[in-house]
Amino acid sequence: MSAARLTAVWESAELDSGILLLFKRFGDRVRVAYDPQQCTRPQAEALFRQHCPDAVQ
Repeated sequence: MSAARLTAVWESAELDSGILLLFKRFGDRVRVAYDPQQCTRPQAEALFRQHCPDAVQ
């Protein structure tokens, strides 16, 4: 039996200084917010993959 994959749902948001990424799991989805003033989307995706490698981008 293979593990279920998670689907990442991305959004940009203004986050507090030093907070580059926030994510929370909701069933088989992970809601991810990143701050484009602090990092690029590819940087946020790389950081997210470190913490949640089972998610589909």
